[in-house]
Amino acid sequence: MKREWFRAVRCLAAGASISGAAHGSPSGPASDAQPGLHRVAIAERAEPAIAVTAGYGFTEALSTDDGAHHRLALKLAGAFAALPWLNVGPSLDARYDLHAEDSGAVIDPALSARAVAALRDLRLGVELRGWAPGAESAASTFEALSLDARMLAGAVLDSARLAAAAGYRFDRSARAGENASRLGFGDRVALGLSDFDAVLLATGAGIGLGDT
Repeated sequence: MKREWFRAVRCLAAGASISGAAHGSPSGPASDAQPGLHRVAIAERAEPAIAVTAGYGFTEALSTDDGAHHRLALKLAGAFAALPWLNVGPSLDARYDLHAEDSGAVIDPALSARAVAALRDLRLGVELRGWAPGAESAASTFEALSLDARMLAGAVLDSARLAAAAGYRFDRSARAGENASRLGFGDRVALGLSDFDAVLLATGAGIGLGDT
């Protein structure tokens, strides 16, 4: 029987970042500390930055014998320009899930490399992001290493920024759940693993209003 992993979490999140980016720009450090509009990446040189995002998620009962599920999430990310055209950004995603009968914690590390180029008002780039889903052993984590590959395109129009990204996720995270049948129902629900690859699409726009 094919495994199915559910990700049905309703989330509230708050984030903050520290960087040397100029004020008045609609773009700045996103949740991964790289330049972006919230979650939409922008192909611009990264100023040294640190970003912290915290959140709470709630999932209702998924069966008659199940109860509510609660999640506390924390993301720590950093970014810097290793070269004038290359940004590097390590990050850690941690979450603690509390279920009706058990609980568990997972940490997912990731490392991204973003090559950027500016052609007048255009911003073009390519990003590779390798990530590892949390698993019960280092061997399982290594087998589940996954990769996101994205093409980035954007434009600078006076005080506005336009950004778009398209790519593909080579998702091997299901290999981290080979022993999932031994876990409780709540933990299986919260793993966030997938048997399938994915197409990645994003678009965004921002307008700077002074320092607002």
